[in-house]
Amino acid sequence: MPKMQGGTTPATPSKKEQIMGSYTAFVCYTLAMCSNQIGFTLMKLAHKEMEQHVAEGKQKTCWAVVCRAKWLLGFVALKCGSVLQVMALPFADLILLSNACSISVVMSTLLAIKFLNEKFIWQYDLSAILLICLGSMLTVVQSNKEEIVIDTQVALDLLISWRTGIYFLWVAIFVSTTLCVYRSYLATVNQFYGEVKVWHKDK
Repeated sequence: MPKMQGGTTPATPSKKEQIMGSYTAFVCYTLAMCSNQIGFTLMKLAHKEMEQHVAEGKQKTCWAVVCRAKWLLGFVALKCGSVLQVMALPFADLILLSNACSISVVMSTLLAIKFLNEKFIWQYDLSAILLICLGSMLTVVQSNKEEIVIDTQVALDLLISWRTGIYFLWVAIFVSTTLCVYRSYLATVNQFYGEVKVWHKDK
């Protein structure tokens, strides 16, 4: 280990400290993503208001939107979130932190419904939100929260292990199933359009 001045070596964080550091970094990263979504929402509100003013003839152009208070506040929230993201990056694995992006999807959906008057279709949106939250929680619980050193041999062993083979097999099955379902849906849509054309001709 590298030595510090005075001949002492830096203390290695304990397992508990590493886990707590990872969770703290995840919380900070999540707050950063939520701040970004709040910033985007405020900026979108400013754009919508400016577009309405242009349509009503109160403004000649939309470029002045960057001078509005909501747009500037959203820009500040966006930059604060970016700073928090950079600060949290060194303290946890990127796979763990990437789950905050999934949480931000839920956050942006709720903000869009509340403040942008976008429609919430519970049959699709609710199930999607529940699946996103479930996947994020499972990844956070099962993700690595300790510092692990992987050399070339360990990386090679991981690549040729049976778990890697099962993972790639699952990915191949998932992609193939998705393509089959997509082709089935596409055929159904084409059949629907064909029936609509026949209906218009008969009418």
